[in-house]
Amino acid sequence: RLQPALPRCGIAALLGLVAGGSANAASLLLGAAAWRAHAASILLPLVGGAVALAIAAVARLDGRAARTLSIETAIKSPTLAFVLAQTHFESAAVAAVPAASMVWLAAIGAAAASAWRHLAPRSD
Repeated sequence: RLQPALPRCGIAALLGLVAGGSANAASLLLGAAAWRAHAASILLPLVGGAVALAIAAVARLDGRAARTLSIETAIKSPTLAFVLAQTHFESAAVAAVPAASMVWLAAIGAAAASAWRHLAPRSD
């Protein structure tokens, strides 16, 4: 009975984590040099995911395994990185990239899931 509601609960939980972490770093995400944090936050998972897909192709993994490897490589835990940066470093600027990552990885992950939903994985 709960299964139909679980995707919505997952989205709500993700939005709560992203909103909470990014709200704490709003000044860092909107500053003049914030474009660097945003660029790194976008490029790192995209390049990591692409490299993982290439490695999966070389290793001849099937489509589902390749997608899993790509997701696991691209999507790390920026929320944990944000909390650790705030806890263990005095400079708030250290948390800028993890804060930006929380926002961008949610968008990138949603886009990848949406695209892959419409594309059948290859089966080798």
